[in-house]
Amino acid sequence: MTTTWTSRAATPSEAAILHHPDRQTAWAPLLVVEVAGAPLTEADVHARLADLASRHWILRARRLGTRWVAADAVSPPTRLGALADLCRPFDLAADAPLRIALATDGRRLALTAHHAALDGRALLTVAAHLLGTPAGEPADVAEVDHAPTPAPAPAAAEPGSSGRSAGAIDALRRLARPADRVAPSVAPPSREVFVSAELPLQASARVAQLAAAACAAAQDWNGARGAPWRRVGLTIPVGGPPVLGNVSTHRRVDLPATADPAAAVQHALRAAHGPASRAPHPAVLRMLAPVVHRFSDSLLVSNLGLVTLPGAAAVDFYPQARGRSAVALGAASVVGGGRRLTLRARDLTEDDARALLDSTLARL
Repeated sequence: MTTTWTSRAATPSEAAILHHPDRQTAWAPLLVVEVAGAPLTEADVHARLADLASRHWILRARRLGTRWVAADAVSPPTRLGALADLCRPFDLAADAPLRIALATDGRRLALTAHHAALDGRALLTVAAHLLGTPAGEPADVAEVDHAPTPAPAPAAAEPGSSGRSAGAIDALRRLARPADRVAPSVAPPSREVFVSAELPLQASARVAQLAAAACAAAQDWNGARGAPWRRVGLTIPVGGPPVLGNVSTHRRVDLPATADPAAAVQHALRAAHGPASRAPHPAVLRMLAPVVHRFSDSLLVSNLGLVTLPGAAAVDFYPQARGRSAVALGAASVVGGGRRLTLRARDLTEDDARALLDSTLARL
């Protein structure tokens, strides 16, 4: 479906990220696609991207204050190097919100975007077009009348309370008693780290089981380093409709380390039906800046599920690692291809990130 805007206001979902006080986070989800069959060429990737961007102008937009303004052309693909370089912070006033890189041999395709513009499932839609097998024409977020926002919803409201009041109570609890973070490396790296591994065939890739395994691994990790793991905060992204934009929501789950993370996540996802809470006003977000770290999660766990992506042998999905802990796990399984689990971290060395990922895999 074609969109013809040249300028439009940011949606509440987009504005909530654009004005978020966490400035350490790049807000850049990442896909790395292993190409099956014939290798891709830069010319083909650029032509397919330009074709898609001619119908979906968010792919070539620039930020002007509180508005998106369509630019004349998309940014061409670059040569794939370090993933941390590709996921450097965006300057949306000068750069398009989407970056694409291709390996020299045409066998690996990487896509990252500013999360205000595109969520993980939107990146999959772009990847399908770049691989030459688009699955239909997605709607644009500008055409969705009531796009959900990424504001967190409570796992369950207390008896006799409204969802809004329960959310306020949860926020006050987090402010008073923040979730424990994953202990950083002794000498943290200067930039983000990305590691991935194949999921064994017998391992469950359901998000509840992934969260439980990650929590157990983090508890052992912190215990070995004398760091606390008493209060756990989990962020579980929830995909939205097939829209080329950012319409994902997330559920925050708070629990003591002695509780069952899998059961808590399952309960939160069952309670996730219905509209999400309204995104906070930018002025409220600015007021929260001095204490925003106290609302941070311990882990973010996101699963794209079973992905139909012809032309792909496997997909490494890296959600954004954000907040005080800045550790995120991502999973994706390609129909007829590989099953991958990834870990992205800001304050862990590559060796430490690999050890934490391996420990999580062992628990699956």
